[in-house]
Amino acid sequence: MAVPTAVPDVQYVAALTRRESESLAGVLEGLTAEQWRLPACGDWTVDQVSGHLGIVPSSVQQWYDAAIEGEEVEPLDMRDPEFQETQLDMIGEADPEDRVAGVRYAYGAAADYVDELGAASLDLPTYTPEGMLPLSLAVRISLSELFVHGFDIRRAAGLDDRGDQEVAAAVLPHAAAVLPSFLAGARDLVAPVELVAGDQSWTLAPSTGGVAVTDGGQGARSTLRLDPGELVLLVWGRITLADALARGGRIDGDAASLESLFAQLDPL
Repeated sequence: MAVPTAVPDVQYVAALTRRESESLAGVLEGLTAEQWRLPACGDWTVDQVSGHLGIVPSSVQQWYDAAIEGEEVEPLDMRDPEFQETQLDMIGEADPEDRVAGVRYAYGAAADYVDELGAASLDLPTYTPEGMLPLSLAVRISLSELFVHGFDIRRAAGLDDRGDQEVAAAVLPHAAAVLPSFLAGARDLVAPVELVAGDQSWTLAPSTGGVAVTDGGQGARSTLRLDPGELVLLVWGRITLADALARGGRIDGDAASLESLFAQLDPL
């Protein structure tokens, strides 16, 4: 499947961003004080993850602005402990009501920004921590944050963690684009494998840099079939391949090559 790059496609992403942020805000409003304190993403609590969500879009917008203005961005090392400490300092402390309001405001503003993008900007190379991407893919970052961290929050709170599959399908092109950076250390893939989620598919093949990901299936001998949401969560390390299969996925063909490949996944 070719990556959608027309203005209506990114406006659709903007509409989904508004919808997903409101959905997550509703979840947050229903949490108890105890649930806000539960670990949700590594050592970060539900409260801290919610605070992180509130500051992501403004940072991401700086990358978009730089792409449009032809400026360079100072790279972030998201694995650096100092970066994590800086994030926690920025998140600070706040009441749940302020966290919810922050999510609503941040993603409403993010959606408004994406809505205003013109066709001429959508192919511009844009910095992301996972590598340079066309702006048409990078505009999905905020929606991806909502989907993935929404999973973190719902799982931590003991709620139904299955996300909106329409949102997941819109996020998938971005997830596929960052997947090579998460598989940079993979060296033992000897034959192409295929990923299929809904009506989207990708082929993963050996390359000198680890694994190359291309749109569409090419008749690989091993195919992983998942719902869009499960594939997004697998790429971002929220579930394992075994989890994905237990949640309804299946492998056609040789399972060993897919199991070996995803055992080497190292997402940010």
